[in-house]
Amino acid sequence: MIIETFPALTTSSVDLELAEPRFRGAPLPLLKDRMVLGGPVFTAIDNSYHPEESDLQAFIRAATARWVLAILSVEFPPREGPELKGATVSVKLADDAGTAETLAFSVLPLHAGTPFQTTTSYSINPNVTLGGSVGISLGSLGKQTVENGERWYVLGTGQLTATPAWTFERTPTTALVGTTPLALIIKVPQGRVGTASVGLEASIEDGVFRKHRVPLPGDSAGLVQVSF
Repeated sequence: MIIETFPALTTSSVDLELAEPRFRGAPLPLLKDRMVLGGPVFTAIDNSYHPEESDLQAFIRAATARWVLAILSVEFPPREGPELKGATVSVKLADDAGTAETLAFSVLPLHAGTPFQTTTSYSINPNVTLGGSVGISLGSLGKQTVENGERWYVLGTGQLTATPAWTFERTPTTALVGTTPLALIIKVPQGRVGTASVGLEASIEDGVFRKHRVPLPGDSAGLVQVSF
Protein backbone atom coordinates (compact mmCIF):
# COMPACT_ATOMS: atom_id res chain seq x y z
CA MET A 1 0.00 0.00 0.00
CA ILE A 2 1.26 3.47 -0.95
CA ILE A 3 0.44 6.48 1.23
CA GLU A 4 0.24 9.72 -0.75
CA THR A 5 -0.15 13.34 0.30
CA PHE A 6 -2.67 15.56 -1.43
CA PRO A 7 -0.86 18.24 -3.46
CA ALA A 8 -1.59 21.96 -3.44
CA LEU A 9 -4.01 22.69 -6.29
CA THR A 10 -4.73 25.70 -8.47
CA THR A 11 -8.23 26.83 -7.51
CA SER A 12 -10.89 28.87 -9.30
CA SER A 13 -14.28 30.12 -8.14
CA VAL A 14 -17.07 29.26 -10.57
CA ASP A 15 -20.27 31.25 -11.16
CA LEU A 16 -23.24 28.91 -11.59
CA GLU A 17 -26.23 29.68 -13.81
CA LEU A 18 -29.87 28.85 -13.09
CA ALA A 19 -30.59 25.47 -14.67
CA GLU A 20 -34.27 26.03 -15.47
CA PRO A 21 -36.19 29.27 -16.10
CA ARG A 22 -38.53 30.53 -13.40
CA PHE A 23 -42.13 31.05 -14.38
CA ARG A 24 -42.98 33.15 -11.35
CA GLY A 25 -41.12 35.86 -9.49
CA ALA A 26 -38.02 37.79 -10.42
CA PRO A 27 -35.16 35.95 -12.19
CA LEU A 28 -32.52 34.58 -9.86
CA PRO A 29 -29.00 35.98 -10.32
CA LEU A 30 -25.89 33.87 -10.82
CA LEU A 31 -24.82 31.83 -7.84
CA LYS A 32 -21.43 33.48 -7.32
CA ASP A 33 -18.45 32.38 -5.25
CA ARG A 34 -20.28 29.42 -3.71
CA MET A 35 -18.18 26.62 -5.26
CA VAL A 36 -14.40 26.68 -5.75
CA LEU A 37 -12.83 23.95 -7.87
CA GLY A 38 -9.27 22.82 -7.24
CA GLY A 39 -7.31 21.16 -10.06
CA PRO A 40 -7.55 18.68 -11.56
CA VAL A 41 -3.96 17.49 -11.79
CA PHE A 42 -3.02 14.23 -13.51
CA THR A 43 -0.11 11.89 -12.72
CA ALA A 44 0.80 8.91 -14.85
CA ILE A 45 1.11 5.70 -12.85
CA ASP A 46 4.04 4.29 -14.81
CA ASN A 47 7.54 2.99 -14.13
CA SER A 48 8.62 6.43 -12.89
CA TYR A 49 5.87 6.46 -10.23
CA HIS A 50 7.18 5.05 -6.92
CA PRO A 51 9.95 2.92 -8.51
CA GLU A 52 10.78 1.58 -5.03
CA GLU A 53 7.40 -0.20 -4.78
CA SER A 54 8.03 -3.67 -6.22
CA ASP A 55 4.37 -4.79 -6.23
CA LEU A 56 3.30 -1.65 -8.07
CA GLN A 57 6.12 -1.93 -10.61
CA ALA A 58 5.29 -5.57 -11.28
CA PHE A 59 1.68 -4.59 -11.88
CA ILE A 60 2.72 -1.78 -14.26
CA ARG A 61 4.97 -4.11 -16.27
CA ALA A 62 2.08 -6.57 -16.72
CA ALA A 63 -0.56 -3.90 -17.43
CA THR A 64 -2.36 -3.85 -20.77
CA ALA A 65 -3.75 -0.33 -20.16
CA ARG A 66 -2.44 3.03 -18.97
CA TRP A 67 -3.28 4.16 -15.45
CA VAL A 68 -3.60 7.81 -14.42
CA LEU A 69 -4.15 9.38 -11.00
CA ALA A 70 -6.37 12.50 -10.99
CA ILE A 71 -6.62 14.79 -7.96
CA LEU A 72 -9.13 17.63 -7.56
CA SER A 73 -11.05 19.31 -4.77
CA VAL A 74 -14.20 21.29 -4.12
CA GLU A 75 -14.59 24.06 -1.58
CA PHE A 76 -17.78 25.63 -0.31
CA PRO A 77 -16.65 28.98 1.14
CA PRO A 78 -18.69 30.54 3.95
CA ARG A 79 -20.83 33.22 2.29
CA GLU A 80 -23.83 35.35 3.04
CA GLY A 81 -26.96 34.51 1.12
CA PRO A 82 -29.13 31.40 0.69
CA GLU A 83 -27.77 28.20 2.21
CA LEU A 84 -26.78 25.44 -0.19
CA LYS A 85 -28.98 22.33 0.01
CA GLY A 86 -26.80 20.14 -2.15
CA ALA A 87 -24.08 20.12 -4.79
CA THR A 88 -22.47 17.83 -7.36
CA VAL A 89 -19.02 17.62 -8.95
CA SER A 90 -19.22 15.53 -12.13
CA VAL A 91 -16.41 14.37 -14.41
CA LYS A 92 -16.81 13.21 -18.01
CA LEU A 93 -14.01 11.00 -19.33
CA ALA A 94 -13.30 10.17 -22.97
CA ASP A 95 -10.41 9.44 -25.32
CA ASP A 96 -9.42 10.12 -28.90
CA ALA A 97 -10.90 6.81 -30.11
CA GLY A 98 -14.38 7.54 -28.74
CA THR A 99 -15.08 3.96 -27.66
CA ALA A 100 -16.07 4.67 -24.01
CA GLU A 101 -13.23 2.48 -22.73
CA THR A 102 -11.56 5.24 -20.71
CA LEU A 103 -13.18 5.02 -17.28
CA ALA A 104 -12.85 5.76 -13.60
CA PHE A 105 -11.55 2.51 -12.16
CA SER A 106 -11.57 3.83 -8.58
CA VAL A 107 -13.30 6.81 -6.93
CA LEU A 108 -12.42 8.50 -3.62
CA PRO A 109 -14.28 9.18 -1.40
CA LEU A 110 -17.14 6.77 -1.99
CA HIS A 111 -18.84 8.10 1.13
CA ALA A 112 -17.91 10.34 4.01
CA GLY A 113 -19.59 12.13 6.88
CA THR A 114 -17.86 15.52 6.99
CA PRO A 115 -15.88 17.93 4.81
CA PHE A 116 -12.16 17.17 4.89
CA GLN A 117 -10.50 20.49 5.59
CA THR A 118 -7.77 18.75 7.61
CA THR A 119 -7.27 15.67 5.42
CA THR A 120 -3.76 15.44 3.99
CA SER A 121 -3.33 11.82 2.84
CA TYR A 122 -4.86 8.88 1.01
CA SER A 123 -3.71 5.41 0.00
CA ILE A 124 -3.23 3.51 -3.28
CA ASN A 125 -3.38 -0.27 -3.55
CA PRO A 126 -2.27 -2.15 -6.72
CA ASN A 127 -3.60 -5.53 -7.81
CA VAL A 128 -7.10 -5.11 -6.39
CA THR A 129 -9.95 -6.91 -8.16
CA LEU A 130 -13.03 -4.79 -8.93
CA GLY A 131 -15.86 -6.19 -11.04
CA GLY A 132 -13.69 -9.00 -12.33
CA SER A 133 -10.85 -6.68 -13.39
CA VAL A 134 -7.41 -6.31 -11.85
CA GLY A 135 -6.27 -2.75 -11.31
CA ILE A 136 -5.38 -0.10 -8.75
CA SER A 137 -7.71 0.95 -5.96
CA LEU A 138 -7.82 4.15 -3.94
CA GLY A 139 -8.04 3.59 -0.20
CA SER A 140 -9.53 5.68 2.57
CA LEU A 141 -8.91 9.35 3.19
CA GLY A 142 -6.76 10.20 6.19
CA LYS A 143 -9.69 11.30 8.34
CA GLN A 144 -13.41 10.80 8.29
CA THR A 145 -16.26 10.87 10.77
CA VAL A 146 -19.85 9.76 10.35
CA GLU A 147 -22.91 11.17 12.06
CA ASN A 148 -25.27 9.02 14.06
CA GLY A 149 -27.48 7.12 11.65
CA GLU A 150 -24.85 7.34 8.88
CA ARG A 151 -25.99 10.59 7.28
CA TRP A 152 -23.37 10.90 4.58
CA TYR A 153 -22.15 14.37 3.63
CA VAL A 154 -20.69 13.19 0.30
CA LEU A 155 -21.30 10.14 -1.89
CA GLY A 156 -19.04 9.10 -4.77
CA THR A 157 -20.59 7.32 -7.76
CA GLY A 158 -19.67 6.17 -11.26
CA GLN A 159 -16.91 3.72 -10.43
CA LEU A 160 -16.09 1.64 -13.54
CA THR A 161 -17.85 4.20 -15.77
CA ALA A 162 -16.80 7.26 -17.78
CA THR A 163 -19.00 9.55 -15.66
CA PRO A 164 -17.81 9.57 -12.04
CA ALA A 165 -19.34 12.15 -9.70
CA TRP A 166 -19.53 13.25 -6.09
CA THR A 167 -22.84 14.40 -4.59
CA PHE A 168 -22.83 16.59 -1.48
CA GLU A 169 -25.86 16.98 0.77
CA ARG A 170 -26.50 19.28 3.68
CA THR A 171 -27.30 17.28 6.80
CA PRO A 172 -28.90 18.31 10.11
CA THR A 173 -25.44 18.81 11.62
CA THR A 174 -23.25 19.67 8.60
CA ALA A 175 -23.72 22.67 6.29
CA LEU A 176 -22.08 22.78 2.87
CA VAL A 177 -19.05 24.73 4.07
CA GLY A 178 -15.47 23.47 3.84
CA THR A 179 -13.09 21.70 1.50
CA THR A 180 -13.13 18.10 0.32
CA PRO A 181 -10.26 16.57 -1.72
CA LEU A 182 -11.34 14.14 -4.43
CA ALA A 183 -9.41 11.51 -6.38
CA LEU A 184 -9.79 9.14 -9.32
CA ILE A 185 -7.69 6.38 -10.79
CA ILE A 186 -8.43 6.39 -14.52
CA LYS A 187 -7.92 3.43 -16.84
CA VAL A 188 -6.98 4.41 -20.42
CA PRO A 189 -6.43 1.95 -23.28
CA GLN A 190 -2.82 1.85 -24.47
CA GLY A 191 -2.03 4.24 -27.31
CA ARG A 192 -4.96 6.55 -26.61
CA VAL A 193 -5.09 10.11 -25.28
CA GLY A 194 -7.63 10.57 -22.50
CA THR A 195 -9.64 13.74 -21.89
CA ALA A 196 -11.65 15.00 -18.94
CA SER A 197 -14.17 17.78 -18.43
CA VAL A 198 -15.76 18.85 -15.14
CA GLY A 199 -19.24 20.14 -14.38
CA LEU A 200 -20.54 21.71 -11.16
CA GLU A 201 -24.05 21.97 -9.76
CA ALA A 202 -25.52 23.44 -6.57
CA SER A 203 -29.06 23.79 -5.28
CA ILE A 204 -30.79 26.22 -2.93
CA GLU A 205 -34.42 26.28 -1.82
CA ASP A 206 -35.44 28.33 -4.87
CA GLY A 207 -33.66 26.51 -7.68
CA VAL A 208 -30.82 24.49 -9.16
CA PHE A 209 -27.72 26.17 -10.61
CA ARG A 210 -25.08 24.51 -12.74
CA LYS A 211 -22.11 24.97 -15.03
CA HIS A 212 -21.84 22.07 -17.45
CA ARG A 213 -18.22 22.64 -18.48
CA VAL A 214 -15.79 24.45 -16.21
CA PRO A 215 -12.53 26.07 -17.46
CA LEU A 216 -9.69 23.87 -16.21
CA PRO A 217 -5.99 24.49 -15.54
CA GLY A 218 -3.89 23.42 -18.51
CA ASP A 219 -6.70 23.93 -21.03
CA SER A 220 -4.64 25.88 -23.54
CA ALA A 221 -6.88 25.10 -26.53
CA GLY A 222 -10.02 26.65 -25.02
CA LEU A 223 -11.87 23.32 -25.13
CA VAL A 224 -12.86 23.37 -21.43
CA GLN A 225 -11.22 19.98 -21.02
CA VAL A 226 -7.76 18.63 -20.33
CA SER A 227 -5.81 15.75 -21.84
CA PHE A 228 -3.73 13.07 -20.16
